[in-house]
Amino acid sequence: MEFRLHKNIIKAVNVYSLNNGQQGFGDYLRGCFCMIHILRKKGIPFDMDISRHAMQQWIKPTTRYPCKKITQINPKMSNLPIRLNYIEANLKRATGIYTFFCNEYPVAPITQEDKQFIRNKILPTDEMKEYVQQTKDKWGITGPYKIIHLRCGDSSLKGELPDYDLFLNKIHPFSKDSIPYVILSDSVHMKERLHELYPHFIISMDVPVHTHGCCNAEKIKDTMRDFFLFTTASHVYAFTYYGHGTGFSEWPCRLYDIPYQCTCVKQ
Repeated sequence: MEFRLHKNIIKAVNVYSLNNGQQGFGDYLRGCFCMIHILRKKGIPFDMDISRHAMQQWIKPTTRYPCKKITQINPKMSNLPIRLNYIEANLKRATGIYTFFCNEYPVAPITQEDKQFIRNKILPTDEMKEYVQQTKDKWGITGPYKIIHLRCGDSSLKGELPDYDLFLNKIHPFSKDSIPYVILSDSVHMKERLHELYPHFIISMDVPVHTHGCCNAEKIKDTMRDFFLFTTASHVYAFTYYGHGTGFSEWPCRLYDIPYQCTCVKQ
């Protein structure tokens, strides 16, 4: 598809907030990768605005844009030409500073230029950097470490029990590795079970929250710490119920070029 120019748009801004039916932070980053490519082809300046989300307290301030309306650009189609036509139709109606939320998958290969732009927009504050380092010190991490990310589903955040065996069968082979492993999960019950079975694993026992619905900066602090832990791991292995994977671990790894492997466990 040939991208048409839109002279009525001054700047297009992907906005991550709490009050627009949005999804997780990883999904938001995925949408940034999608739109940064499309808008560059059109010659439209692109930016990111996280100032309306609680996580902003843990990310260095960036520009806050006037935002009367946030247009949803989330085509739920697998056909690429249809997806691009959908996005094109939204941009055609836009004027001025166009604020939107997009979680669409990238439509072209991701470049190092794209990665560097997005990294610069989500730099951790000094307090967050110190908190990440304090966590590593507390856990005894002094060198390379790997992460196992267990995404047990949104129901786990509400206290429901996961299917332990599905995940335990996948995790057991890692128990013999000598390099430190950090276990991150959205299920407190899963972490408690793993702590009993594999006490040598480093397990974050903090109460997990989902970024799309948390409006408390203190509650989301540990989640943002976990996000930045992904960015310095030597390898990340993810296991999830969801066939589409788990954006919370995939996109920081793709953003920072961390080796990443995601496996869907069948229920």
